[in-house]
Amino acid sequence: MKHILKSKILERRNLMPAAEIKEKSSKIKKKLYSLLKFRKSKNIMTYVSFNN
Repeated sequence: MKHILKSKILERRNLMPAAEIKEKSSKIKKKLYSLLKFRKSKNIMTYVSFNN
């Protein structure tokens, strides 16, 4: 079940137009930068997947 759901989500993401990806990324960035805990943090750890 989990594998099927993940496959469907990845397929949907791969079909997303570049403009939509850019718009959604911008919204995420704006939200993140508005968080007080983020702005006050000395270190930020992230995970980046290189598959897509």
